[in-house]
Amino acid sequence: AQERRIFCNVVDRPQLCSFIVPSQVRRGPLTIAISTSGCSPALARSIRKELSQRFSQAYGPYVELLGRVRERIIETEPDPRRRKELCLSLADPQVLDWIEREEWGKVADWLQRFGINDMALPVE
Repeated sequence: AQERRIFCNVVDRPQLCSFIVPSQVRRGPLTIAISTSGCSPALARSIRKELSQRFSQAYGPYVELLGRVRERIIETEPDPRRRKELCLSLADPQVLDWIEREEWGKVADWLQRFGINDMALPVE
């Protein structure tokens, strides 16, 4: 494979690999990759399991929402300093809690702080 310049992955012989496949936790657009570079696939699996429990399914809609709000800020805020400040303030863990509890009214109120009152959200 190496002579022919073909990618090769030998799971139980990392020294023969030309690439690795990390263990992954996916929540919508959020991807968390875990790798031990082939030293301990069992540890990578264990960490993946732990992270799967830590990062609930609500992270998918949360990250998608943050992306939509960020796009809107970039489109509408002309001042680069203010735009950066607003984008940095987006990652509010309280919003994740509201999404987990499906408290969409609170999410809508939060959006209004950014001047957004027309973004589609699920209904409570």
